[in-house]
Amino acid sequence: DVLVLDPLTGRAVDLSLFVPLEATKGFLATVNAEVAAAQQRGGFYDPADPIEVTEDDIAGWAPLSDRIQVWFSRYAAGQGAMGAVTVSVPYPGS
Repeated sequence: DVLVLDPLTGRAVDLSLFVPLEATKGFLATVNAEVAAAQQRGGFYDPADPIEVTEDDIAGWAPLSDRIQVWFSRYAAGQGAMGAVTVSVPYPGS
């Protein structure tokens, strides 16, 4: 599990506070679109073998004022990935 702490309270924060269960599918679709765009920018996108990241692949995330920053451990977002792949996605419904 990924541990994210609220900077004000120091308490653990679950992603479900920012992405309600009913929005998870759409959130992951947006994350996957952003991962594909990052792969294309990096020159290692393979349309014949697109990566389908899941919530379990998320190595970390951070709630920012206008978006959720999501990152993956090495290779979780593609075998051609060098280091971590980071994407930013809007909050569901925004």
